[in-house]
Amino acid sequence: MGSVFDVWRRRDGRLAGIAAAETTGAQRPHASAPPLEAPTSCRRPPPLRLVTWAIAALALLIAHGDPVRAAATARVTGVAIDGGETRTRLLLALKSPVPFTVFALGEPYRVIVDLPEVEFDLPDSAGSKGSGLVSAFRYGLFAPGKSRMVLDMTGPVLIERAAIAKTASGRPALEIVLARTDAATFAKLSAEQRKKVSAAGLDQIPITTIPKPRAADPRKTKPVVVVDAGHGGLDSGAISPKGYKEKDLVLAVALLVRDRLEASGRYKVLMTRDADYFVTLGGRVEFAREHEASLFVSIHADTADDGRYFSVKGATVYTRSEKASDEAARRTALKENMSDILAGAELPEKGDAVTNILMDLVQRETRIHSRTLAEAVVGSFKRSTSMTSEPHRQAAFYVLKSPDVPSALIEIGFLSNREEESLMQTKEWREKMATAIAGSIDRFFEERALASVPY
Repeated sequence: MGSVFDVWRRRDGRLAGIAAAETTGAQRPHASAPPLEAPTSCRRPPPLRLVTWAIAALALLIAHGDPVRAAATARVTGVAIDGGETRTRLLLALKSPVPFTVFALGEPYRVIVDLPEVEFDLPDSAGSKGSGLVSAFRYGLFAPGKSRMVLDMTGPVLIERAAIAKTASGRPALEIVLARTDAATFAKLSAEQRKKVSAAGLDQIPITTIPKPRAADPRKTKPVVVVDAGHGGLDSGAISPKGYKEKDLVLAVALLVRDRLEASGRYKVLMTRDADYFVTLGGRVEFAREHEASLFVSIHADTADDGRYFSVKGATVYTRSEKASDEAARRTALKENMSDILAGAELPEKGDAVTNILMDLVQRETRIHSRTLAEAVVGSFKRSTSMTSEPHRQAAFYVLKSPDVPSALIEIGFLSNREEESLMQTKEWREKMATAIAGSIDRFFEERALASVPY
């Protein structure tokens, strides 16, 4: 059980302190922690122009030695948000000081807090509701060695302050003060800070070059298969009525798929993630291309967002098309393409018209092979599990954008369906899904071999 925070105010409206209950082993009663010390200067700091806050990192290096060593045991023990619609203060209680970076993004408006890899000792409900300018927040492992918190804002904001403060008992806390601004000011300052934001760790990997057809490598004895477990880290994906997270389910299935493919000895298998951390959509695409993958399979789980919420079930396989095959496919792609935004990253900008036309020409052959894969998936799944009424659909999934790697996204079932939700939590069901996916990959390469298509 994590720390539980209660926030109270003094009569003058300022945040007075935090009451926390920290548990190790047996649960302990809630205990009040001393209030945070007031800043050394009582003057309100001037608005800072959406800058990347790095001064604190340098201060920590000087005052606390090696930040990597500090981060190894770092823990966020609570979050408190205080303020109104013009100015909001957020406090992250820390077990030990850590370096940090804070910056803002637009469309939608978010504030990003990057930390070394830390443990978030917070209740499951943390982040579902905000206060003041913060409507909600998410947190988790953004990449190996790097944690991230994403604050959803009610509108454009300026970062007035971001610094490590101390409680009266000497415990550290990261204090962030946000002030409301107008969209024009935000846009101007955001553009000025774009390079700094990128330097702070945003993984934007646009596909801007037109790939040339790859000649078969005579030294390549095994096809490279990239297995992509969707979501991860602070991006949980879909969540079932009982709280079962898509990111955990698809990772468990993806690992089983990897094991089955490797056991066959026929493939070199790579994974975009093999633990609970976040990978951008562009990063997943580029990972497959950089390793000259012969196949890319992305594994997801769905939820229904209409009146059929509790009744619709079954698997669906998707391939990429700029025009969705139906409205349900379009909505599914829209949800999956939001992954980067939810995790505090941004989708790469679209290419110009000429680039897109040339890319489309290169993709034509790839789309044919992707459809072959989809047909293999449908055939394999129909023999072992249920599928939706339209088992193969098409939409503009960003993760399937690779112009030269046959790709498909498989929604293995609906977390919103109570029957499938229960099945998904069983080892037998996950193994059945993995066997079906591995079988469809076998069938795909068998058909390519019969057609004498190199991999």
